[in-house]
Amino acid sequence: MAAQVLSSPAPLGLSLPSVAEAPTLSQKLLSLRHVLSSGASIHEASELGFKALSSGWSDINPISAGAFINVATEQDVVAPITWATMNSVPFQVRGSGHMWINSLTSSGVVINTRPLASIAIDAASGTATIGAGTLVSEATDAAHTAHVHLPLAAVPPLRSGIDSLLSARVVTAAGELLTVTSESHQDLFYALRGAGNSFVAVTEITMRAYPEINGGMHFSRDLSFAPSAIETVAEAVNALPRIPNANVQLYMVSPAPAFTPTLILNIWYAGTACEGSKHFAPLFALGLTQQIGSANCMISADRLNESVDELAVFGGRKPPGSVMLKDLDANGVRACWNDYSSFVKVNPGAKQSAVVFQVYDVAKSLELESLRGESAYPHRQFGIAASVVAKYEDAHLDAAAGEFVDETLQVLTPKEGKNVYSNISRGGETLEKLFGSAERVERLREIKKTWDSANQFKGFASLL
Repeated sequence: MAAQVLSSPAPLGLSLPSVAEAPTLSQKLLSLRHVLSSGASIHEASELGFKALSSGWSDINPISAGAFINVATEQDVVAPITWATMNSVPFQVRGSGHMWINSLTSSGVVINTRPLASIAIDAASGTATIGAGTLVSEATDAAHTAHVHLPLAAVPPLRSGIDSLLSARVVTAAGELLTVTSESHQDLFYALRGAGNSFVAVTEITMRAYPEINGGMHFSRDLSFAPSAIETVAEAVNALPRIPNANVQLYMVSPAPAFTPTLILNIWYAGTACEGSKHFAPLFALGLTQQIGSANCMISADRLNESVDELAVFGGRKPPGSVMLKDLDANGVRACWNDYSSFVKVNPGAKQSAVVFQVYDVAKSLELESLRGESAYPHRQFGIAASVVAKYEDAHLDAAAGEFVDETLQVLTPKEGKNVYSNISRGGETLEKLFGSAERVERLREIKKTWDSANQFKGFASLL
């Protein structure tokens, strides 16, 4: 189907100043200022308020752009992309601000879509329409109020967000505003689900919203174990049946007030305390050192992501990395613990660092892809996402933190090779490690040539 321009940008206003030298970014921005909506704004690097806007998830490799363009409408996304292409200005589209890889220089601009945050839930039709820049916490709060589940972030209820996407409003590198679905622009629909930030700017998505389970109340516990039990815990987690409505997260953290390295299992079950206790009975039988919370601990669905919220907070230096696994290797987890506990003891300023293993069912994900068509989302065959995040303030720890992350990933990487969860990539990984295979990379490259041959959207990696 030929691309249809649903709405074209207004003329880009004033011509560039006639000067002997190449125009500055400020001069180039003059033409853009005249076509943005009244609710939009531009903050240049020299202006008050720029530093607050440019803060992000990690203070390592901070945004060095020359300006932030704060949009108020979809047309405010179309206009700067068209303007940037015409004026050869590099750009990066920003949503919530959690992307930590920054490819911009001071001559580039950030198109900030956080002001487009919105969510409208239609429980009757089972859909939710979410604006760009919406935080997971905002969406889950709205979903809980509407008595539905949205498959977002750490604890997806029964379905993944990728497989729940129905449509997306996007702006292409050519400034086209499109609605992408499984039936229109099928190549982009494939790419969006797993590699979207390398292709287009998303202004809005519509996804499935599912009926809440057990009145929106879920069984959840934190179980603490002695370090001596690491191998036993790893083997028990491997043996536990993986089902769509249950999730296990293994944490190596140093919680307050003692900040002592601690091994914690966060368990979650979409159902009653009785059902959850029965499913996780093998873990309770391991001889844990502490059960955090009451035996019948139930939490509301809007709190399901609290266990990882601390890692999502802006600020601090946070070199991250990840590797996908099929099972926990007991020896590897032990070596990982040794690396982690040694690092935080030697570097007390990094006591907020963490290693997280998210363990989940893959059968449903594989089934849904076979039923609803392929997507660019890689690594579906892996049931564990292992993430390593060093967190500290002192830049003098950068070298030690980078070494810790790299060594920990190395001991966790299986003999078959490293596969990476792109949202928590170390940086510098091959495209095959990020996207799963050479064939998948080649398919994405062909789509990229169609929609962004000039490689305006870099995402986590450059496909061209």
